[in-house]
Amino acid sequence: MGRQLRRTLAERRSPLDRGYFADIPLMNDAAETIYFHGLPGTPDELKLARRPVPGNWQAIDRSVGLSGGSAEAYFDHLAERVQDMSGGAPIRLVGFSLGAVAALQVASRITDRSVSLHLVSAAAPLQSGDFLPRMAGKSVFSLARRSPLAFSGLCAIQSAIVRVSVKPLAAALFSSAQGLDLELKNAPQFKAQIAGIFRHGLGLGLQNYKREIAAYVQDWSVILLNIRHEVTLWHGEMDNWSPPEMAATLGRMLPNVSAVNMLPEHSHYSTLVAYFQQNMR
Repeated sequence: MGRQLRRTLAERRSPLDRGYFADIPLMNDAAETIYFHGLPGTPDELKLARRPVPGNWQAIDRSVGLSGGSAEAYFDHLAERVQDMSGGAPIRLVGFSLGAVAALQVASRITDRSVSLHLVSAAAPLQSGDFLPRMAGKSVFSLARRSPLAFSGLCAIQSAIVRVSVKPLAAALFSSAQGLDLELKNAPQFKAQIAGIFRHGLGLGLQNYKREIAAYVQDWSVILLNIRHEVTLWHGEMDNWSPPEMAATLGRMLPNVSAVNMLPEHSHYSTLVAYFQQNMR
């Protein structure tokens, strides 16, 4: 399909309200939707929508299982799990943030099934643009690139901190929040949910968190060129975790992008909430 850049305009509402972007077509419910959470993250991110999860939605919990082995073996394993979870139905992979990277890795390994991808606040390869200085997680990614041993030590410290209290880490990660993420970070329900998500992702999920980030900071851009499945991108114009230029880069590099939906005033998590509210029907 030809590429299309679509800028969706909407009245300003709370990101926790319903009814965002109703002009964007709904998904085909025949597909089995597999959600890939962010990092640190868990399947509980689905609860950020504040609505029932449809019966054809599942989340693959990447925070547990297959703690040893190479990154290649890990993504092979995820691809097998996705195919088992979907049965014989068409597959839709929904990837958020660094979960979009895992979804792309999995999609590149499934060539004989009907697969589509929805990438939300997606991270592009660091080597494909000058993104790092404008990313909220730049210190983590820089350290992972420069010194894997020091990065592993940082992860151990983060895990120890969240066992005592998630507040310091959450405060640091959201200290530069902008756009509608500012509204989210002050919402009591969101704060409670994100605390649980970070605690689990840096607790039981620590080993796979380290493995995926270590794989992310390598140059994996060649994978994008070989993915023939249809891709739709959703990205906030004020995203400072995955800068908006990442959506433009992915739109250029992926061969079959049907739409790039740029959401005014939205940042990272607010785009995810808007996506859920539009598509969980």
